[in-house]
Amino acid sequence: MILPPFYSAPQALEFALIEIIDQLPVLVKSWLREFDRGMQSITVPELRAKERECRLLGLERWHVPELVALLPMLLQASLVLFCVGLIVFLQGCRVERRVQGYLRCLE
Repeated sequence: MILPPFYSAPQALEFALIEIIDQLPVLVKSWLREFDRGMQSITVPELRAKERECRLLGLERWHVPELVALLPMLLQASLVLFCVGLIVFLQGCRVERRVQGYLRCLE
């Protein structure tokens, strides 16, 4: 990822944070998909229960339930960061573009 030369260090950090926050739901979804993968192929109920318990303990060890609970707040934080960055960026633009940007931020 190459940032344009007009980006400052805080804007680059903000952009990186937004990207990380936006990728978290995809990562969590893949973790949860892996949780159920291959369970139907285990035909013995006791073995299936042991495997499911082992996978559940792994999810709890990595604090996935807490991460899932934080996702809505993190996504809202990324939206706020994006709007703040847009407002800062638009301060150097013409008035017409500034108004358009503010309106898009409020949508």
